[in-house]
Amino acid sequence: MTKLTIAIPTFNRANRLEKSLRNLLQQVKSSGFSSDLEILVSDNGSDDDTQQVILALQPFFIKIGVAFTHIENDENLGVDENIRRCYQSASGDYVWFVSDDDNLYTDSISSVMSELANKSVGAIFFNFNQTPYGLDSPLIKERVKINTINEDNIACLKNVYRWPKLTAMVVKNIDLSLALHENLFTHIEIFMRVVLKVGGFVSSPKFIAYPDDDFMDHIDFVPYVGNWTNKQLRIFLTEVNLSDSYETLCIPELSVLGISLQWLGAYYRDNFKLNDSLRAKLWQDVYKELRWKN
Repeated sequence: MTKLTIAIPTFNRANRLEKSLRNLLQQVKSSGFSSDLEILVSDNGSDDDTQQVILALQPFFIKIGVAFTHIENDENLGVDENIRRCYQSASGDYVWFVSDDDNLYTDSISSVMSELANKSVGAIFFNFNQTPYGLDSPLIKERVKINTINEDNIACLKNVYRWPKLTAMVVKNIDLSLALHENLFTHIEIFMRVVLKVGGFVSSPKFIAYPDDDFMDHIDFVPYVGNWTNKQLRIFLTEVNLSDSYETLCIPELSVLGISLQWLGAYYRDNFKLNDSLRAKLWQDVYKELRWKN
């Protein structure tokens, strides 16, 4: 079994996936960890050139001694199911989820492998360089190891739910029974259940990835996902008999109306881009909330 599976769920992003795989190939070559890695790409029923990209680049990884696996779903099963299939199909001792449109720093593989040298690690949560938690204001400022989750250190979960970046999470590959919940994030579900079963995790101050400059053009979910992650956190704490501790985290419920207006206002001030579908969704939420309040 290899040490680490780098798992990439993808859908209809052939050009971006090709860029990611070519960059990853160069980083693997320079890392010195070729024999310890597996690359796994799960195509969620793409109808563009995704499969051709995967098949064209697979031999280059195999040539340098890297195991390369790809999954081809017959149809789009949704991002949550695609992430779950990545995890269940991985052969590495650990799984590092990498978004197909994120960029890895040149020392990212070494940073991950350095943390995995500690065999007691169940999961690792890294910094991800994106506003508001960029290089100047990192979410994780110092390395912290939590050996077990209990009512005394429940606050350590707050960062994971506050900043649920896919590429920021590395988890031990174990047999899990996953209870997927609608509109929630499978990678957090996996992360938390590994933490519970294995017994803790590491928060690392290392930055391992960053988005493209035009990442706002690719966002396909509403910006107040914090309310979804709050819901997931409450579900998880209830399942592990720590529901009474939720209130101690003091996580505010976000205003759908307020956040929607905030993002729309920033868009019309040319502070950043919003794609058409997300902009329409924000306006729908504004109208819905105003009707409800009246």
